[in-house]
Amino acid sequence: MKILIVPSALRDIHDIAEKSYPYECCGFFYGHIENELVHVLEATEVINDSVENKKVHYTIPPKAFMKAERYALEQEKALLGVFHSHPDHPPRPSGRDLEDALPELSYFITNVHQGQAIDTRSWRLTEDRVFIEEQIEINYSNK
Repeated sequence: MKILIVPSALRDIHDIAEKSYPYECCGFFYGHIENELVHVLEATEVINDSVENKKVHYTIPPKAFMKAERYALEQEKALLGVFHSHPDHPPRPSGRDLEDALPELSYFITNVHQGQAIDTRSWRLTEDRVFIEEQIEINYSNK
């Protein structure tokens, strides 16, 4: 699917990723799907709950997913996906990302190089449990 993201949501993801550096950040993004286009309108941070090395791993607790679903319903939006950062590493899914991924969500990964958000890519899991990259475009019309 093609992703259209409003500038404020992308800026929020980058701000969260830079603030979390040198650790991985994580969160959710919301919006709606219309005519095979994913419209991302908002992003919210979730505290990285990992008990492992937070420089290379993030964990979102199950309660946070439930809270995100409830929030989406209240805002009349859909929970579209999860974002996280890769400090000083490319924005490609790791083996751990593959293990933890759900097929119905998109996954944004932001490369943060020396504290600066450089690039964000989107990935979606296929039924064969392979990540495919999704095209991201900035949507300046805010729809």
